[in-house]
Amino acid sequence: MLRLIKAGIIRYFKSPFLIAALSCSLILGIIHGFFEWKTIHYDLDHYTGSVWLGSPMSDLWFKCCIWVVIVLISLETGKEFSDGAIRNKLYIGHTRMAIFLSEIISGSVMTVFSYLLFMIPTVIGGSYYFLTLPPAACFGILAELLLFFLVWSVFSSVLTMLTASRAVGVAAVFSVMLFLAVINVGLRGYYYNTDPPVLTETDIEFSEDGKPYSVERRVKNRWYLDGLPKALVDIEHEADPFSRSYNACNYAYIHYPEKAKSEDLDIQAQIDRQVWYDCLALVLTGAILTAAGAVLFGKKDLK
Repeated sequence: MLRLIKAGIIRYFKSPFLIAALSCSLILGIIHGFFEWKTIHYDLDHYTGSVWLGSPMSDLWFKCCIWVVIVLISLETGKEFSDGAIRNKLYIGHTRMAIFLSEIISGSVMTVFSYLLFMIPTVIGGSYYFLTLPPAACFGILAELLLFFLVWSVFSSVLTMLTASRAVGVAAVFSVMLFLAVINVGLRGYYYNTDPPVLTETDIEFSEDGKPYSVERRVKNRWYLDGLPKALVDIEHEADPFSRSYNACNYAYIHYPEKAKSEDLDIQAQIDRQVWYDCLALVLTGAILTAAGAVLFGKKDLK
């Protein structure tokens, strides 16, 4: 299998799509880093005086970079089918499992390169944030985001190999990813809502003589769900990898512990646990995708 992995990596380096993808990753990282730097310096009082040190990252730029990565992986994996290379590998004695794993591993190697080119300017632009975090927290966030990239790389390889078509693979991978990105954003309000179904709002109105007075109104909470709909939203949030990148990009750390209250410390402990939980969830997601893909690819008719 090592020969297959080596051949796959060489194939990527010979592809013009790799240069384009890596260049896009670097450019997106530079843009993201610039906006991080701007966010920090525009709101410097918050970063230097607030109890909490909030992340300047935006998961939008991670989505853009991931779209570049999945298109690259899907194009190169699908090329193996369009060129007949898969059948040739089987003909000379390579097993389906070796071929399947070699494609995932070689694609993952290219994904790491893309991740590094995106994250280096991201870390530089947000250096105030990253260098202020404790090393363990910084490592956890970077590891979570790397696993996020790798999960989508595995997903792209698996789906393209199961479709056995370059064009269909690219379209399917991109469509599924776009659907999950959109639905994850649309359902976040329902997932994070902790308020009751009916809320009390206080508005300020003015009497005829111009004096202000407060008026309380009962309004329906548009983000409230219960029963099966809420359960489905929770399932989507746990299964969707975009939930993990969103958590990583919104990580916050207590900047000044001496100013923190007991509830702040409890929130910090919960946030830290979430980082490692997300890492474990992404590892399991990648393993399930790989195992399911291996089984289905082993049964697929490649004639």
